[in-house]
Amino acid sequence: MPDHGNGLSMYRASVEAAPHAPALHYFDGTLTFAERDSASDAFATALLDRGFTAGERVALYLQNVPQFVIALVGAWKAGGIAVLIDPMSRQRELTYQLGDSGATVLVCLESLYGSVAREVESNVRLVVTTSELEYQTRHDPRLFGGVGRERHEGTEDLAELLAAHAGRRPPAVAPAPDDIAFRPRGRHLAGQRAPVPGAFRRRRVRRGAPAVRRGRAPRAAIRLARGLTVHIGRPRGPALRTAPSPGGRTAAGARDADVSVLGVAARVVLEQQAADRGD
Repeated sequence: MPDHGNGLSMYRASVEAAPHAPALHYFDGTLTFAERDSASDAFATALLDRGFTAGERVALYLQNVPQFVIALVGAWKAGGIAVLIDPMSRQRELTYQLGDSGATVLVCLESLYGSVAREVESNVRLVVTTSELEYQTRHDPRLFGGVGRERHEGTEDLAELLAAHAGRRPPAVAPAPDDIAFRPRGRHLAGQRAPVPGAFRRRRVRRGAPAVRRGRAPRAAIRLARGLTVHIGRPRGPALRTAPSPGGRTAAGARDADVSVLGVAARVVLEQQAADRGD
């Protein structure tokens, strides 16, 4: 991002440059940059209306769905820090991750809340749930067979929050280059090495580290984006289209393509993998 001081300013420039360009592809659904921007504005406003303050943590316990990016950017716009939690984490791991990060907001799939998060004790005061069925109409039975909608007591629905706050914009924030943007949380427990937080500033890629070259993304970026095309930088180049893998399974017929812009989410996975290896 040579022309921008931080990732959020680069994101805003992308919206201004091509508001009607596709930003997210999810099966047969597409969100433009403007639509994604409006949704993240609405989420940020909803957080602020519920007493969220700068520096608080928003835990994202999601699969590869559009809501991940909406909540990630929305948390930044509210001045918050995103805590990225592996959706394969179970109750013991999730309890530690929420407690260790100090998250006060949890955004998770309805299915994960019902099977895991509902029984976890933490300092989270706001739980927002959503479904992998949203933002698409294909309902591929290979992936969504048996998946239904369930509203859990004590939670708020993300789609309802976005609709209630549609058209509203949060006060502008300007994160400093060294402000923490996200905390990647793997399935580590107490005593294990924790991932290094990521800052808003641009970092140099050390020699030998995976990097985007000639329009190709490292495999880690493709695995993260399975089922979800994410353009966070300038909207150019081929899109990444694959099928999601709930429960770690790859759908038959999934196709990996190239992506010319390595987004924030891919960077998270690369740093997570490096931390797990002890690099």
